[in-house]
Amino acid sequence: MRELKVGFVGSGGMVGTHGQRLLRLRRDAGEAVRVVGIHARNADKASLVADKIAKEDASHGTVGYYSDFDTLLAEKLDALFVCLPPDAPVPYCVRAAEHGVALFLEKPIALDVAGAETVVNAVEKAGTLSQVGYHMRFRAGVRRLKSLIESGDAGRGTLFTGRFYTNFRGPEWWADEARSGGQVHEQVIHLYDLALHLFGAATTASGFVANLVHENDPTYTVEDTSLGTVRFASGAVASVAGSNAAVPNRFVPDFRVVCGRASLEYRSTGDWRDKDTATLFTHAGPMSNEFVAEEFAETEDPYLLQARRFLQVLRGTETEFAPAREGLDGVRVVAAVKESARQNGVPVRVE
Repeated sequence: MRELKVGFVGSGGMVGTHGQRLLRLRRDAGEAVRVVGIHARNADKASLVADKIAKEDASHGTVGYYSDFDTLLAEKLDALFVCLPPDAPVPYCVRAAEHGVALFLEKPIALDVAGAETVVNAVEKAGTLSQVGYHMRFRAGVRRLKSLIESGDAGRGTLFTGRFYTNFRGPEWWADEARSGGQVHEQVIHLYDLALHLFGAATTASGFVANLVHENDPTYTVEDTSLGTVRFASGAVASVAGSNAAVPNRFVPDFRVVCGRASLEYRSTGDWRDKDTATLFTHAGPMSNEFVAEEFAETEDPYLLQARRFLQVLRGTETEFAPAREGLDGVRVVAAVKESARQNGVPVRVE
């Protein structure tokens, strides 16, 4: 098995999350993968996260720091993980794609639609592989419902309702609208993506956003309250609520999905020490008197599952999953929600 060479851009927590999973697969599953190095502006932070990654597998050796991005690309990488604030990834993605390097893109893939289109155009022009870090797609309940939708056994998709509640300050860039794009764009996009993943193309969106709790903080320029609705080409609809004024440092992304013969209830604990749970109900259709309930304890690590899938894609044993174009779809939907909010809730067409 040929060893895959992987690089990283960034020095935040997600670099450590993805790097550790790659080396866990190397250590525990025999994956031939090497984390060559990290490019970041902050050498000290990059070195700390590099050490954290390397400790995951004692046989791996050190993970290098590259002050120059082109020097990292010159290592003939198979893939690059881009883990940067939303205002920063575009030039790195374009440069890597031009070198034929596959991309793992943290969401959102860019700060705005134009940037996301630039990334997708570069990837598709170069013909490189890509995957967006929508880890919630790997939840067991979601995977099961998706399989029923694809087979037709779930019946027609009708309704998605979700909420993303937290109280998060985050790094300096996160509360700056010009750098993060806001909570809807940077966090709640996970739920909008799930609706797209299950129901397909969106046609219109509307929404309201407000900064109600942090309005007197001049360093906090993003929304802390949001409500968006989406209409899909299939006729299905979704509503997604977001809050950054809820319980401190608890992340609660939960949702309900209703199809003609299947419904999924996904419950988030908000605490990584307690696993999420889900229940999938299936029945014969309208006016049915009986149903079957399938319970899921979400014990699998979704970051490990998506890392494994990406390596399989690189090796050609699996097809692309959540490619860059689907990252663009998510950016377009949340951009339409935010644009609708600027127009006092008027529905906006999703391009």
